[in-house]
Amino acid sequence: FKGEKQLVFKFKKRKRYHRLKGHRQQLTKVKITKVQATTRAPRKTTKDAEAAAPAESAE
Repeated sequence: FKGEKQLVFKFKKRKRYHRLKGHRQQLTKVKITKVQATTRAPRKTTKDAEAAAPAESAE
């Protein structure tokens, strides 16, 4: 479908030049029929990150 009409007016002062032209942008309608959430991996907490990190030895 087409959007609202936009007027394009060109004008040069003191030159007797003026042009008026209309423009309507071509637009596309999108119909969303379904919204579906996907599952993802559980978040790592700080406790999990500390357990996964190798233990440092104090020498």
